[in-house]
Amino acid sequence: MSFIPFRTELQKNRLSKLNPDMRIIIALIIGVSTIFFQYTFTLLVNIFFIFILGLIVKTPYLKIAKRILAILPMVIMLSIFIPFTTGQNVFFTFRFFFWNITLYRDGLVRGLIFSSRMLAIFFIFMVFLSSLSFTEFTRLRIFPSMISGSLLIMFNFIPVFMLQNQRLMESQKLRGKKLSGKMDKMKCAGNILGTTLVKAFEQSEKTFESMRLRGFGGSIKLKHARIKFTDIAWLSFTIFYVIMMFFLFEFLWRIDIWTMIGLLP
Repeated sequence: MSFIPFRTELQKNRLSKLNPDMRIIIALIIGVSTIFFQYTFTLLVNIFFIFILGLIVKTPYLKIAKRILAILPMVIMLSIFIPFTTGQNVFFTFRFFFWNITLYRDGLVRGLIFSSRMLAIFFIFMVFLSSLSFTEFTRLRIFPSMISGSLLIMFNFIPVFMLQNQRLMESQKLRGKKLSGKMDKMKCAGNILGTTLVKAFEQSEKTFESMRLRGFGGSIKLKHARIKFTDIAWLSFTIFYVIMMFFLFEFLWRIDIWTMIGLLP
């Protein structure tokens, strides 16, 4: 399973009518603006509007939910110590063996804000990245070729490679191979990984030789999609949307939900 839920060429997504680079630019504008939202209510309203947009453009929310659950333990690990290490207003204190551990109200709020921002940014990018096909992602001009290649290896090839490795190990178990300890599992995984890598290199060499014999010169010319009036309109609306979010919820109304529920004075 690829970490990015690329759509197939047959899947319908109304965002796919936009230029692929423009979709990434729009996601970057909304995602970066999310970092600067001071009030959590603004963040929630932003997520609500992006969720409605995803419903309209037929975003595969089931695939995105699986990936959010996959990164949730990492987000918890990054934010779990914030309520215990930062803050001034004591929420409660409990004794753990020989230590007195204090939970701070403002630290708890900071931890919740930090984790919610990370999940919100991830959700926003997944909504827009899920509208890209694998071919469109490889043709993005907004990223240098080195960065786009690294992203492909990180988010697509490594998860697929690890899934294939897991399936091979399970097939060996079903055939009666006993893996009693961790050392046996590591040896089995290393053997599978080595064999798969060698076969992949051999297959790539054969494919390159066959392409070269058919006249392939080594350079690939890709046809990039042009920027249309619709793309400019979407970009203009996105900038207007972000400005209005800041004006209405950060400067005009300033709704602090943490004060409303009593976590902050």
